[in-house]
Amino acid sequence: MRSKRFTYKVYTAAGVYVTSWGDVVERGSSPISFSTGIDNGAGACSLQLARTVQSFGEDSDVKLGNIVKIYSKYNGATTTSLIYQGKIMTYKKNIQGSTEVIDVTLVGLVHELQQIIYRNGSAETDNTTIAHASVDPGSVIADDIMDQYIVNGGNLTIGTISTVGVSRSYTFNTQTSLEALREAKKLAGDGWYFRVNPDGTVDFKEVSATADHLLYMGRGIASMMQENRMDNIINRVLFTGSSLYKVETRSTSITNYGLQEERVVDKRVSVGSTADILMTSLLDEKDSPQVRTVIRLMDQSIDSNGYDIESFKVGDTIKVKNVAKLPLSLWDVSQLDVAKWDYAIASITETVQPIVKITYATDYIDIETSDKLPIVQARIEDVRRDLRLDQTQSNTTAPTT
Repeated sequence: MRSKRFTYKVYTAAGVYVTSWGDVVERGSSPISFSTGIDNGAGACSLQLARTVQSFGEDSDVKLGNIVKIYSKYNGATTTSLIYQGKIMTYKKNIQGSTEVIDVTLVGLVHELQQIIYRNGSAETDNTTIAHASVDPGSVIADDIMDQYIVNGGNLTIGTISTVGVSRSYTFNTQTSLEALREAKKLAGDGWYFRVNPDGTVDFKEVSATADHLLYMGRGIASMMQENRMDNIINRVLFTGSSLYKVETRSTSITNYGLQEERVVDKRVSVGSTADILMTSLLDEKDSPQVRTVIRLMDQSIDSNGYDIESFKVGDTIKVKNVAKLPLSLWDVSQLDVAKWDYAIASITETVQPIVKITYATDYIDIETSDKLPIVQARIEDVRRDLRLDQTQSNTTAPTT
C-alpha cells in the first residue's frame, strides 16, 4: 500500500467546484508525473479514469477547459499539499480489449500566460503597445503585466513581486503575458526569476544568497549527475534596436573559448541603457561554460532519510553537504584545461545553487540546478520570438475592429 495518497478536485473554468475524481487509475511506481521549469510553470500531466466510453461525464467533469487540482497527503497526516493544477486540454476514449478508460491530459495554468496578450485594459481595441519609461522591472512592470492578465480573465494571481531597485525603459508591442514577464526578468538583470506556483500564484523574485534546502550525501539522495558544457557560449553581442546599434564583448571569454557572437534584434528598445542591460544579462549567463547538476531526491514516505519533496520549488536554492572530493573531470585532463572546468563535483555542489527544473515522480523528484539562471528557455522559441518582434514592431498602438 502506497504511503502517499492523492486527491483530484475538478472545477469549472470559472473556478466553481464540480466534483472529486475517485476513479483515477494509479499504476506503476510513478502514477503522478510532471515537470516544472523556472521562468515558466508546470507542463503536462496525464491521467487515466476508469470509466466506460459510453458514460464518462463528458461535458460535466470531463470537459475541456475544466481545472483539475491534485493534492498529496501522507497516510496519517492531517494536512494536504497542492502539488499541481492544470486545465483539461485533451481527453480520449480508449478501448484496449475488454478494458475501457478515459485518457485525460492536463496542461499547467502557465499556458494562459502564453494565450493572453499584454494590453492596457480588457477591451479588444485597447492598446497592445505599452511603454514603460524609467520604472522598476519588478514592482512596476511585472506587477502591471499580471494586473492586465487578470483583468483579461486569467486564473493565476499575484504572489510575491519584489522590487528590483533599478529603473528600466522598454516598450512592449503585441507580446503575450508570458513573453512580457520574461522580458521583465531580463530587464531585472542577473539573479532574478519568476515562477508559477502550484497554488496558481506568480512570484517575481531574486535568487536567495543562502540555501533554502540543505541536502546531504548519503541521506535521501539516490543519484547525482553533473554535466559541463560549452556549446551555448556567447562572448560578443551585437544589438539592433530602434535607431541604435550596439556591441558588448567579453574579452576573457574570447581568449579562453574563441569568438562566439550573437545577434539580438529588438526594435522596441530605443534607450541605450536598456540595450546595455539586455546585453549584459545575456553575456552574464553565456560567457562561460554551464555547469548543470541533476539530483534525485527520495521522498520521506519511502525513505526514512528522505525529503518532503512537495516543499521544493523552482527558484529555491540548495546546498549539498558531505560530497566526496572527486578527481577533476576528463575535460580538464585531455581537452580544455581552462580554469572554469577545473572543478571537482564537490566544488560546485557545495555552493548555493538555484533550482531551474523539477520533475515530480510521486516517490522522488529530480531537481536540476545550474550555476547560472537561464535567460532563454529554448533556442527555437527565441528564433520564433525574434521573428514575431520583427513582424509586430510596426503595429499601431491599438488594433481596430
